[in-house]
Amino acid sequence: MTLGERLFMYRNKVNMSQEKLAEEIGVTRQTISKWETDQSMPDFDKIEPLCEVFGITPDELIRGEKNTSEAKEIQNNYNEKRNKKKAIVLSLSLIHI
Repeated sequence: MTLGERLFMYRNKVNMSQEKLAEEIGVTRQTISKWETDQSMPDFDKIEPLCEVFGITPDELIRGEKNTSEAKEIQNNYNEKRNKKKAIVLSLSLIHI
């Protein structure tokens, strides 16, 4: 499912017209139409307002993924490993100084 298809689905889920959604987030109705037909994409600063209107997370809107506890755990494990590698590199760098 494309981002445009998700925007269309979520907008209909909250029973909102393109015009009303456009008013809510400060764009034109034509802009909403272009987003929903994948002719253009929302600017980064419009993602949060869209998510607030739809009651979803940015991951749900952009990727179509719900932010589950399993996904959070995977992300936390990745961050831990990355931070350990950074610490080792930093330690080795300090030893050589």
